[in-house]
Amino acid sequence: MYLAVAILAATILGTVGYLVMENDRRQRGSAATGEVARALEEARLHRGEARAAPEDFARWGKAMSAARSAQSVARAGGVEAVTRARVDELLEGLSREEAAARQGAAKREAERRVVEALDDLRLRRDDLVRYGWNRVDEEYARAFRDFGLEVDSLSVDDAAQRIRGSARSAEISAGLDDWARIRRNLGLAETEPWKRLSHIARLADPDPLKTRLREAWQKADVEALRGLLAAGLRARSGPGRGPA
Repeated sequence: MYLAVAILAATILGTVGYLVMENDRRQRGSAATGEVARALEEARLHRGEARAAPEDFARWGKAMSAARSAQSVARAGGVEAVTRARVDELLEGLSREEAAARQGAAKREAERRVVEALDDLRLRRDDLVRYGWNRVDEEYARAFRDFGLEVDSLSVDDAAQRIRGSARSAEISAGLDDWARIRRNLGLAETEPWKRLSHIARLADPDPLKTRLREAWQKADVEALRGLLAAGLRARSGPGRGPA
């Protein structure tokens, strides 16, 4: 009799102990799930802010920090596998987006620098010419080389494609037009270097009016150039108005 009671008591105590432990585990899991959910919501909030201002990398950092906190809690246990997978997916997506934002910012900065350098060369050209047209030619080559574009080494199509992929392709192509004029002034009018630059500019910035201007300039067709420039001024002034 006493043995049976003892066995029953032990069984009951063991069951109660298991239920207490299981309840505690579930409570911890519920708390962890809630903490992960809050961290994920914070990460999504900061990601939205970062997407609105992609070059504000502090916002990307906040989103990544919140996502990593969620991952740390999720991996500690008590969180369902589907939730852990959702956290890992968000963190991977954020990493890709931040990397793309940084690459985009670096590209835009490089484009800004080359346009600034080309504008500066255009303004300083008269001063540089005192040292000879070769000096000016070298300065243009350096500006494009610093941009990561070895114009004389790349094929015409490759160089044009690189420039065409830029948000500032028109300005960079204008720099090529200037450089082509410099090379033409070097006394190499019958050779390929300046024609090649003009060809790249035409492919990179295929605006119809600019294409016709480049073709007329290559042929030294003064009358055609005057007519095209006048047409450009009329188009810019609008219908029914003369040049300002």
